[in-house]
Amino acid sequence: MKFMLETEHKLKYRKDFSYRGGTMERGEFRKIIEWDKKYVHHGLFADIELPILYADRTEGVYFYDEAGRKVLDFGSNVWCNTLGHRHPKIVQAIKEAYDKIDCMHLGFMTEYRAKAAKLIVEECASPWASEVKFTAGGGSEANEYALWLASVYTGRPYIVTRDNAFHGRTCGSGALTRMSHLTLTLLSAKTSDVRRCPYYEGQKVLIAPPPYCYRCPFGWTYPDCKRANGGLLACIRRTRDIIRCAGADTVAAIVTEVVFGVGGNIVPPPEYIPQLRDITKKLGVLWIDDEVICGFGRTGKWFAYQHYNVEPDMVTFAKGVTSAHYPLGGVIIGSEIAKWLEEWRAMNPGTYDDFPPALAAAIATIETIKEENILDHVSKVGRYLGDRLKELQDRHKCVGHVDGIGLMWSLHLVKNKETKEPIVEEDIYFVGAGDVSFVPTNILTVKCLEAGLYIAAFQPNIVSLQPPLTITEEEVDKGVSILDEQLKEIDKLCD
Repeated sequence: MKFMLETEHKLKYRKDFSYRGGTMERGEFRKIIEWDKKYVHHGLFADIELPILYADRTEGVYFYDEAGRKVLDFGSNVWCNTLGHRHPKIVQAIKEAYDKIDCMHLGFMTEYRAKAAKLIVEECASPWASEVKFTAGGGSEANEYALWLASVYTGRPYIVTRDNAFHGRTCGSGALTRMSHLTLTLLSAKTSDVRRCPYYEGQKVLIAPPPYCYRCPFGWTYPDCKRANGGLLACIRRTRDIIRCAGADTVAAIVTEVVFGVGGNIVPPPEYIPQLRDITKKLGVLWIDDEVICGFGRTGKWFAYQHYNVEPDMVTFAKGVTSAHYPLGGVIIGSEIAKWLEEWRAMNPGTYDDFPPALAAAIATIETIKEENILDHVSKVGRYLGDRLKELQDRHKCVGHVDGIGLMWSLHLVKNKETKEPIVEEDIYFVGAGDVSFVPTNILTVKCLEAGLYIAAFQPNIVSLQPPLTITEEEVDKGVSILDEQLKEIDKLCD
C-alpha cells in the first residue's frame, strides 16, 4: 500500500511489482497482481491508473497487506464491517450453518429465516414492524424491492429522492442516486469526458433538496430557515411543495436516509425527520427509510429513525445486518402494507433470497450486538470520537465543520473557515473525470494509508469516518493522531 505524494499534490500510485516481504513468496505475489490486472474489470480505477492495493488478511479493526503491515480501518470497509472483520461468533455461526444446510429455494421454511425475521421485527424494529422480506446481495437490491412494493401498493409512478443521495446502482435505486460522480457513470481518467447511462434517466423521479445545514442550498442559517417558513425547515417546505406540484396522488413514496452515508455522514437538523414524517402522512405518501448504512447500531440505536420518535412505512437494510460477513439485505414492512399483502403472491423471487448461511450470520450479528451491549458502547465511544475530531477542527485551518452521530462522523474541508469556501469549488456536485490528484480527500486518503489508517472519502471536501462499532477509545486515539498529522498537508491548501 505504498504511495508517494509528489509536488503540487500529484498522486503517484504504487504501480510496480515491488515486493516488501511477508508470508507470501515473491513469485506468488507477482502472479496474483498480474492475474488481477489482466482478468479483472476494476471499476473504480481505470487500467491506466490502477494502484496496487493488496489486502492479505483481516482481523478485528485492522486489515493487513502482503508484508504483514496492519492498517487501522476507520471506514468499516465501506460502512459495512460493523462488528469488525472476521468476528469469531459470526464466523462460527456461518460454519455451523454450512455443516447443516446450504442454498434452499425461498418456498421452503428454515429455522434461520424464521429466527432472523423474528429478531429483526421484535428486537430491532418493533412495534410498527410486521414482517421482513430478505433479499440477496446488498442495499441496492433491498431498495429495489421496496420501490417495487411502494409502486404496486399505491399504484403511483413517482418516487422522491434528494440531492446528494446514494441509494444503490440497480434500475430504481440507481435512479435515486443523486451524486454526480456516482450516478452510474463512466468517467474518463484522461479527459473530462463523462458517459452517463440513459436507461436510468427514464425513471419517474422527483428530486428534493438535502438537509445540509453547513451548506444550505437556500442560503439560510439554521434555525432562521424555519422561522421564515412558519416553523417548517426550508428544505422540508420545498420537499412538500415538490410533491404537491407533481400531485400527491402520483407520488408513491419518498426515499431517504436519516443520516446521509456515502453523501458525507451528514446529520439533519433535529426537526427534519419528524417534519418529513408529518408531511408524508398528511400527503398520503409512503416513507421508505434507507438504513443500509445507519442500521444495526451505527448511530447508537438499532435504526437511526429511532432517535426521532417516528415510524416509517418501510425500512431497507443490508451491510450491518451481517457485519458484512455475508451478503444479505432486506425490507422491514409495516403492518398496514403487510396486511394488504396477505392475499397477494409476490412473483419476483431471487435465487439467493433467504440464503440460510447468510441468515445465520444475521442472527449471530444481532445476538452479538445485544450480548456485548454494542449500542451503549457506540454512544459512548461515538461521543469520544466526536470530541477528538472537534479538537482537530480547532487545530487545523482546513477543518471547517465536524458532523456526526454514534460512530458515523465527517470532517468538512475548506479553504477558509470564515467564508466556508470549499477547496474543490463544485463540492457535492463534483463529477471527478480526468485528473483527480488535486482533490483534498484523495490526498488525505493516500497520506493516511501510508501512515497506517484507512479512511473513506466519496466527496471531494468531506472525509467520512465510520470505524467498526467495536473500536476502543485507545484505537480512536491512534486513528485521530494519524489524521492530525496528515491534515497538515491539507492545511497547505488553505488561505
